[in-house]
Amino acid sequence: ALGLQTVMLALSVPWLRQALTAAMCPLCRVAHKADREYIWQFYDERSNDGAVIDEVSRAYGFCSEHIEMLRRTDSDAHARYVRLRAARDASLAELNRAQDRYRSAGPELRAVSLPQMRAARKKYATDEAAFLDFLDERDRKTLEQYRAATEQINRLLEQRARAREDLRELTKE
Repeated sequence: ALGLQTVMLALSVPWLRQALTAAMCPLCRVAHKADREYIWQFYDERSNDGAVIDEVSRAYGFCSEHIEMLRRTDSDAHARYVRLRAARDASLAELNRAQDRYRSAGPELRAVSLPQMRAARKKYATDEAAFLDFLDERDRKTLEQYRAATEQINRLLEQRARAREDLRELTKE
């Protein structure tokens, strides 16, 4: 069995590679990505009910920052994520069943099962594309939030640089 450190390293390496090409701190990117993935996993397995969040906080000792992260998670987006993922998983299962029927049919019956397999393949492709579109939309929204936060931080850095310059002028007098 893989240890937790091995699993976390395996998960963080692609995130770190992405972060090294992004306009943000690579370690912040990895930490944020891990937080976000865990929050979505929490909602997949549990609930977005505030009472459940409080219970989990008491039971597992979440800090106030991460409890607020749980509370801020967009429950509508999560519901859409769950619905799209379930549709994709169901259509994949149906595609696998249709492919099995096609493979197990003799040559004379394959013509009968071929339209079903093609329909299942088309449904799966449609559902998978919708799921990927959702993930792209979610990630673009996150990128926009990063850009806005980066701009805000840059403005603060510029303000402090101007304040330092003013302070330097005062010490020269």
